[in-house]
Amino acid sequence: MKEKIEQNIKNKKRIDAPDETPINKEGIKTIITILENEKPYEEVSPRTENGITHIGYISYDDRIMKLFRYMPFYEKDYNKNIEKIGNKDISKLNIEETKQYLTYIYRKERFCEGLIKNYIDNGILLKLLKHFLEIC
Repeated sequence: MKEKIEQNIKNKKRIDAPDETPINKEGIKTIITILENEKPYEEVSPRTENGITHIGYISYDDRIMKLFRYMPFYEKDYNKNIEKIGNKDISKLNIEETKQYLTYIYRKERFCEGLIKNYIDNGILLKLLKHFLEIC
């Protein structure tokens, strides 16, 4: 076990992370249905209680946040080409570009709250997921 841990540290891999998440097409279809029929987030407004101001935030439906249990992250430098990929017609993206774009959206939420909401509202997340199912 110690050798495996040392090897994983050398390879910069998490011990519990599979090499690649298998694609769960039914799970992705569920997310597509949610995006087509529901508003999968709630905007929580800023408020003041007992003299303490709480900032607003976006509360996402757990099902949306589980998207990457159904498909693999793009583990390489996913934001290296995002400007080029983001300006391309989604139907022209290959599988690697589509995974890069989806990974970018999901991971950048950590640094820019509301990013996923914006991609839901403008329809890009839905288009990317439908395209992903077509080409995988």
